[in-house]
Order: sequence, then structure tokens, then C-alpha cells
Amino acid sequence: MSTTYVAYDTQSGRIISVHHGAPDACYARQRAQNHSKLAEEYIVVIEVPSGACERGKQYKIDIDRKMLVETEEGEQGFGFGFGKTGELS
Repeated sequence: MSTTYVAYDTQSGRIISVHHGAPDACYARQRAQNHSKLAEEYIVVIEVPSGACERGKQYKIDIDRKMLVETEEGEQGFGFGFGKTGELS
């Protein structure tokens, strides 16, 4: 199973980008930095097993634990697409 890399803003926990099957975390980090206006020190990339995200569920980053967690009902989150892109809800 391939790895999914999730780049997020360390100040807010907002997911910046998701890279399914990227070659490594450095590649995912560079792509996230290229597409965001954040300084490099505010971008962190975590690895998530590709099967860890379920279709139709929303996720966010728990900043304290530095991990992807499912959102509670009514919270804003990120829905992972299983095609080419994910979408922010």
C-alpha cells in the first residue's frame, strides 16, 4: 500500500496539500511550499497510510499530536479524494 503525505500549517493545523504516492516527504513538502504563501518553517509533512482515510469522511490535523484525525460533526475538515485530488469542505 502506498503512503499519502499530508502537508499542513503548524500555526493553524490547516491542511495545505495531500500527495498520494509521492516519492518521499521532501517532495511533498516542496510541492506544498510552492503552492502556499507560508514560510518554510510553518509547513510540516506527515505520513498517513493510504487506507487510513475513508470516502465521505472529513479530516483535520491535531496540532498537539501531529496527526490526522477525523473531524467531529459540524467541524470543518478535509475530504480525501480517491481520484486525482482531494477537496476542502
